[in-house]
Amino acid sequence: MGKVSFLAAQVPAAPTYNWSFLDPTIGMLDIGFVSTDAPGPGPASTGLQNVATSVLPRPIFQPTLGQIVRGWEPTLGFGEFIYLAVPASTAVPLGTVVSWEFGPSGTQYSIVAMPVIATAKNSGAPAAVCIASTVANSGAGITSNASAVQYAWFQLGGATQVLKTAIQVPPVATAAGAGVYLSTTAGRIKIISSTGGQILGARLGNQTTVTSTSSCVLVYLNGRPAVEGA
Repeated sequence: MGKVSFLAAQVPAAPTYNWSFLDPTIGMLDIGFVSTDAPGPGPASTGLQNVATSVLPRPIFQPTLGQIVRGWEPTLGFGEFIYLAVPASTAVPLGTVVSWEFGPSGTQYSIVAMPVIATAKNSGAPAAVCIASTVANSGAGITSNASAVQYAWFQLGGATQVLKTAIQVPPVATAAGAGVYLSTTAGRIKIISSTGGQILGARLGNQTTVTSTSSCVLVYLNGRPAVEGA
């Protein structure tokens, strides 16, 4: 289980969402919780299991990097979440769109704020949204930690609040179901169509008009969203 709280400056009415896991939860970190404990045995520098060494059975079920779980929230409904690493000295505001990679040792499932449209368009980069806060229910997101890598769940399926650029979203009659696109601000979306910059599998949810003064907008992620490819 886990609460995710947004502030009035982020979302009108400052909602608190109450997620609960649909998958096994013994030893599982709450959705919305941030940890500095590296998941699983393995090299201290990465927290990853090393297949070249003998690994003892784990005494409890715990998340591993890249693991995907399912959740349910009374207002938002069904959701999916992926467990990712946040590099040291990296802050991730609540609602930030992130990407990650699986590459050489030390970079597996390590997030970056989704790059600006000029850099990331036509990249096919996977996308997920920050729904965790270092200080529980603060609405601040993941604060920078200069001395440690942090670990948290990021949402990649279902309805979630996403950071947008300071542009008013149209009324609900025209906004619901509209596509969302990369913007010129890393980690934020915009509603204006841009060639090569659409986030496929993501669209605006049903909502009332959201003005430019609100920093987040409700988006429905239709499972494993990604920037359109070349």
